Amino acid sequence: MARVWGESAHLFAGKRFPDCSRCQLPQCSGERKKWGCDKPSKTPVFAIGCGTCHGKDLACPRCKGVGTVDMFRCPTKLLQDAPSHTQLQVDLLLRCYLQYDSRHVLPVDGGLLDQSRTFVAGCDIIDAERGRYESMKEEKRERDRMVSQRKNATRGKQHGR
Repeated sequence: MARVWGESAHLFAGKRFPDCSRCQLPQCSGERKKWGCDKPSKTPVFAIGCGTCHGKDLACPRCKGVGTVDMFRCPTKLLQDAPSHTQLQVDLLLRCYLQYDSRHVLPVDGGLLDQSRTFVAGCDIIDAERGRYESMKEEKRERDRMVSQRKNATRGKQHGR
């Protein structure tokens, strides 16, 4: 699920997303360096929203008030390097979130206030990242629309309209 959202987000941002099936190929050592598969890359691979200040504190130690935190490792590699209990927790959270988001089924009987604090906090984080993703998509649509308008205006001037 994370790979799907990340791939879509990077597609709209105009960047390729790390794909483990592709970067395992011997001829892809350059991509492995670029994506931070084996060690941190020199440039950011992706960015996540700052959960500490949400971009509202210039003194924030994580984002310095920018609202995003650059990550220099492949997101899959970050998870693979995490302890097995963390991997399991992330997997369970994403599975529960998917059921909640697509089928409106909560992990525990009752309402939202009956759910664990970690599930609710995880949903907040996922929703914030999805919101960033949707904003990126909208910005890309707007850029594409502006480019199209400029092209049409240029064509109109060339044809004497």
